[in-house]
Amino acid sequence: EQVDTFQVVIKLRYYKKLHYMVKKLTGVKEQEIADGLDFIAAVSKFYDWCGERFTLLTWGYDDIPILSQNLEFYGLDASWCERWYNLQVIFNKELAQGKNQRSLEYALDYFGIPQEGRLHDALNDACYTAQVAQRLDMQNGLVAYEKSVWDMRPKKITEVKRMGVFAQKRKAMSHPKVSRICCPVCGKELSHRVRWR
Repeated sequence: EQVDTFQVVIKLRYYKKLHYMVKKLTGVKEQEIADGLDFIAAVSKFYDWCGERFTLLTWGYDDIPILSQNLEFYGLDASWCERWYNLQVIFNKELAQGKNQRSLEYALDYFGIPQEGRLHDALNDACYTAQVAQRLDMQNGLVAYEKSVWDMRPKKITEVKRMGVFAQKRKAMSHPKVSRICCPVCGKELSHRVRWR
């Protein structure tokens, strides 16, 4: 049951020029971004809005890892967003959609949910995701979630385990092949202006 909504535009600190595809997909204007809240203030408001007991529900695997990376980048605690579920997995498992990652638009069409606002708008997507969740057996879906994740992504998980020879991020970042980035044209080492992972 939807009881409240939260929305905030975050002012970009780095990479302030929006890619044309981001503008086209989201409809976000650069002036909106320029007038937005600082990331730390926005996250603080969001965390307060979530309250004491919450679980995050997304459509896809990308949102929470990106949020966690940004929290770590700004030196903030990221542990509060560890409890999350990808509704895409529950949708696929319950409705026998196989291992393909179905789009939110597909799920809306499947359930006949009308699209009153544009997709790829954070608030609209959150509300649409909630409407899809209302039509699923969430209790059983959450119980079966862990196995479903493995069913959907066995290849990707295997690839990640074989990706490198470094047991820890610290060791990888201290190795010259990883930490030294050189220009592919002239071969000189590149410098960076912002912290990166």
